[in-house]
Amino acid sequence: MKKQLYIVFFFVSHVLWAETVQQDSLSQYTLPELEGKIQHQTPIDPELALTYAEAFLIKAKKTGSDKQLIRAYYYHIDLDSKIQKTLSKEMSIRFSDSIIAQSKTKDYGFFTAYAYYIRGKEQYKASNSLPALDNYLIADKLIGNNDTLNLKFWIKQAIALMKYDIGDYAGAKKELLFLLNHHERKKDYTSFAFSSYAYAEILREEKQLDSSEYYIKKAKNGLKNSDHIIVFYLDMASAFLEYDKTNYKNAIPLLSDASEQMRALKDEGNRAFCEYYLGRSRLHLKDTLGGMQHLMEVDSIYQQTKNLAPSLRTNYSLLIDYYRGKGDTSKELYYIKTLLQLDSLTQSYSGVLQANIIKEYDVPKLLERKEKLISSYEIKEQQWNFYFMLFLVFIGVLGMLFYFHRKKEKEKNLNYKQIILEFQQAKTVSDNGVNQLKPKRNSKIPPKDIE
Repeated sequence: MKKQLYIVFFFVSHVLWAETVQQDSLSQYTLPELEGKIQHQTPIDPELALTYAEAFLIKAKKTGSDKQLIRAYYYHIDLDSKIQKTLSKEMSIRFSDSIIAQSKTKDYGFFTAYAYYIRGKEQYKASNSLPALDNYLIADKLIGNNDTLNLKFWIKQAIALMKYDIGDYAGAKKELLFLLNHHERKKDYTSFAFSSYAYAEILREEKQLDSSEYYIKKAKNGLKNSDHIIVFYLDMASAFLEYDKTNYKNAIPLLSDASEQMRALKDEGNRAFCEYYLGRSRLHLKDTLGGMQHLMEVDSIYQQTKNLAPSLRTNYSLLIDYYRGKGDTSKELYYIKTLLQLDSLTQSYSGVLQANIIKEYDVPKLLERKEKLISSYEIKEQQWNFYFMLFLVFIGVLGMLFYFHRKKEKEKNLNYKQIILEFQQAKTVSDNGVNQLKPKRNSKIPPKDIE
């Protein structure tokens, strides 16, 4: 036991000593030297680069200028996006806010734009679409032409996707065309494929199916790596196209594969679309039960993530109609409440999106139906309460009758027992009197003397 403790002590001491030596050795570097090591190691070993970034931040806080401190925050955020395990969401926002706060007294161009870009990303992750778009637009304005790391094009991509999400297809197409031309000139076919996917989806929404298919094929042909993640999204877009072409039988296996791939990528938002189109495809093929199962899976995704594209509102209209037809008011009320909840989230989006959503059920009608269902539930509950109370009274009366019947039976039994006991006692007394009059067999008096 002592030996084990000694080994543990030695190991911990060695680790602490190693960390101290490492910190001491890093502290000997100047800020320019540390920054050079960060930039050198970032593409090779991001985790080692982060070690230098931590030392750079500590030194910048003590002796550095505002610009060096801002660069230290930037390196932390940038390396976090590469390693994806160091900074929490709160820390990422805090560093971004620190850069923005420092920029209030002086324009730091690229770094300030980057901070707003990061804030936009965090807002988007939190499903705050309009605040995210606002931050992206500020970043785009700040970056101007001061772009050495292609940040402008990442910002443009983010703006395009955000405009697509909120239904501003015209604005999204403008941004995406700019990106497509840029990526094609630079022969950056991977980035071209990402932009093509978004552009093809907008064309599909606008029912320009041939043009959508053209961009999907062009993006796939340009990719050298057929296993790249964007290929899965292009395949998903092709599956959606099959649905839009009313090739429902062909669409189902493609959509099923796409749904499983999105599950593997943990992209629940796009998996919801796959499940929705699977449900619609099966409904078109008269497979009502199968279709409803997919539509209910969309609701399961929403309940888990609390995030759902407003364009999937129709999913709930279909579920409401289905359960209303079955007379299942409990399920109908559940999906009405969920649809109203989704509508409350949609109100935060732009009017462009509101105009693009086909509403089979407007909010006033939903509220009216909800109140009717709740009222019917209350009436039914009151009826059940009345019947339940009546049942209790009936049980109580039966209990009382049974009690009095049992009590009466017991009294009868006691009377019978008393009569029998008295009869037995009287008989005993009578028998004893008769026995005294009879002669005893052992008596010495002769019979004649008795006479």
